[in-house]
Amino acid sequence: MKKRVMPWWVPVVMGAVVIVVAAACSSDGSNGGGGSEAVCGSDPSDSGPGAASEIVSAEDVLAKDPGITDEKTVDWGWMFELAGVPQIQVFGMVTGDGVKFAVQEINEAGGFQVGDTIYKINLLEHDTRSDVANTLAITTELIKDSEVCIIWGPAAFGEAEATALTQPNQVLHLCPCQDRDTTSLSTIEKAQGESHWAFQTLPAVSRFFLRGALNTKEEFPEFQTVALLCINTEIGQSVCGFYEDAYTEAGFEIVAREDFPAGTSDYRPLLTRIRGSNPDILLNFDDAAAQINLLKQALELDVAQALNTSLTPDLLEPLLGPAVRDKIFLSGGIPRQAAQPTSDKAAAYFERYEEFAGGTLPPASFVSLLTYDFVYMVVAAMQQAETVTDSTKIAEALETVHYNGVAEDDIFFDERHIAVMGSDDCTVIEGVAECVHNAPDID
Repeated sequence: MKKRVMPWWVPVVMGAVVIVVAAACSSDGSNGGGGSEAVCGSDPSDSGPGAASEIVSAEDVLAKDPGITDEKTVDWGWMFELAGVPQIQVFGMVTGDGVKFAVQEINEAGGFQVGDTIYKINLLEHDTRSDVANTLAITTELIKDSEVCIIWGPAAFGEAEATALTQPNQVLHLCPCQDRDTTSLSTIEKAQGESHWAFQTLPAVSRFFLRGALNTKEEFPEFQTVALLCINTEIGQSVCGFYEDAYTEAGFEIVAREDFPAGTSDYRPLLTRIRGSNPDILLNFDDAAAQINLLKQALELDVAQALNTSLTPDLLEPLLGPAVRDKIFLSGGIPRQAAQPTSDKAAAYFERYEEFAGGTLPPASFVSLLTYDFVYMVVAAMQQAETVTDSTKIAEALETVHYNGVAEDDIFFDERHIAVMGSDDCTVIEGVAECVHNAPDID
C-alpha cells in the first residue's frame, strides 16, 4: 500500500466541517526541588505488556494524598500544524487543543501525584507549519535542547521523520497519525522493540471499516452487490481500498469501480456506467465539499438503493434536498473520535471545551478527542510506573492502562500500541437516522 500523505479521516470529517539523534535527557523537569537526574528511557523488559489494569477515570488520575507539599513541573513537547496546508491546519489546531485542554484541566486541578510529589505540566508549544523539515527541526530541538521525554504531535505531516528520531532516543511519542499502522507500529515486534515508545491515538482503520460493512450486511441482508466511485488520489485510492477489502470480507460482491481525477464536477457518465451494473450500494469518496455534488447526481440518477456518506445525518436533507427521504444513507464504522459523541459525559466535555476555546467551538471540535483522553492515560501510566521521566517504564505501564474517557468508557492500546475503542454506525431511512455504537473489538 502506498504511504498516505494525509490521513484518510481528514477529508471524511471535513465533509461536515466545510459546510456548516542521541541526547541527554532531563531531570524531573522541576522548577525547584531536588531529585536525582533521570533518564528518558531504559531497556524494555523482556516480559512484554503486563496484565490489564482496572479502568481508571479522570477523578482517579487527579486524586492526591493530603499533606503532600513537594511540587515540581515536568516539560512535555507539543508540535502541531497551525499553519500551512489549510485542511491540516484545522486538525492540527483541534488535536493540539485536545492536549492543551487536558493539560489545563490537570494543572487547574492542582496537578497530579506521582510518588510523594505533585506535578504540573509545562507544554513547550511549536507550530510545525505543516512542513516536514520544520517538524524534524522541532523534534530535534525538543530532544536535544529542551530534553523532553514526552512529545505530542504532529497530527499528520512529518510524523514518520519525527518518529525516526524520537524512538532511538527513547522519547514517548503520541499522535493520531495513522501511518504508524503500516510503518513503525506495523507489527507487535516493532511495537515491543524499536518503536517501543510510539503510540497511535487513532484506532486502526481496518477495525471500523470492517465493522461497518458487517453491520450493513446484518441490517440489510437483501443487499448483495456494491459499486465504488473514487477520486484518483493517494487518499481516495487508499480509502476505497479499505472499503473494497471490508465489504468483500463481509460477503458483498464488488460489481463495478470507477475512478475519476481530482476536480471532477460532472460524475454522471461514471454514475451511468455504474448504474448499468445494478449495485445495491454505492460506496463513494471525493474531497469533502465535492462529495455533496456527487451525492446529488447519484440521487438524480437513482444509481443504487443505498449511498454511503460522510455527512452527519442532520446535514443530509439541508444539503441534498428532500430526495434523501427516498434513499437509504449509510455511515458505517466511524471511530468514536471522528463523530460527535452524544453522551451526557460528552456534552459536558464540549461545554468545557467551548469555554476553553473562547466561547466558540472550532470546526471538527470532536477530533480533539484524538488526544484529550490520552493525556489522562499518560498521566495514569506515570502514576502506575511511579516516574515522570523514565519513558520505558511509562510506555510499559501505558500498555496496560484502561481509561474511562469522553470518547469511550474503556479506551486502551493493543499490542501494537494502537488505540482501541468502539465505532458508530448510522443509517438514514426516509430521513430518520438510527445510530448504534459498536463496542471495542480487537479480534
